[in-house]
Amino acid sequence: HDPVMLNGTPLAEAKVLAFGVVPGYQRQGIGRALQRAALTLAKQRGCYQLRSHSSGTNSANHQLKLSMGFGVHPIRRGDDNGGVYFVMPLMTIGE
Repeated sequence: HDPVMLNGTPLAEAKVLAFGVVPGYQRQGIGRALQRAALTLAKQRGCYQLRSHSSGTNSANHQLKLSMGFGVHPIRRGDDNGGVYFVMPLMTIGE
């Protein structure tokens, strides 16, 4: 889709295409550290938000993102009725 525009300027969005932690290493803070690093990098690069998709079967990722304050936009993809886009704003208008 076309970029989101603000006063004629396109806003850059960061998007996580793949994210995961090997099961034996989950629940040790690795995923949270990776998400924080992605948020920091996106903000440093001037992105207005970070967005990622998670299937309805990935409850661990859902819990992590919700605990970090991500917003949720439910989406249906094929047979997956529980998938969501997670969105974290990185700036406000006027920053």
